[in-house]
Amino acid sequence: MNNPNAVDNLIPAVKGEIRNPKGRGKGSVSFTTLLKRLLKQKVDIKDQNGNVILKATKKRVILLKWMEKAMQGDVRAIEGVVDRIEGKPKTSGEITVKNPISSMKDEEIKSILDKYGIDVGIRGTGSSSDKGTAQD
Repeated sequence: MNNPNAVDNLIPAVKGEIRNPKGRGKGSVSFTTLLKRLLKQKVDIKDQNGNVILKATKKRVILLKWMEKAMQGDVRAIEGVVDRIEGKPKTSGEITVKNPISSMKDEEIKSILDKYGIDVGIRGTGSSSDKGTAQD
């Protein structure tokens, strides 16, 4: 028995054909909109005796719990907070180097350092006459 929703049964759209002419139904709500509405709902935060100590949105309660976990040392919670504040660090796959320093000659490196006024004790190109001791 073939499943009518299987990939094998898909028929490509003909140029100019509209597959869903009416679009999404009127009054239907997207997942994001529904989630935002739910997060705006207020809830009571109670102490151990059941007394209401604070009325807050569900969004705020979630953020408070997240911060509480981070403060208790939960590494994933800490990473999440830092990533939200500072942004996620780039992975090695996202970093591209036009001219890596490992492929540069000593003269090129020295000229770049000189351009920015950086002195790291490079005296020359590494010839035997340049191999003295550094003086303070």
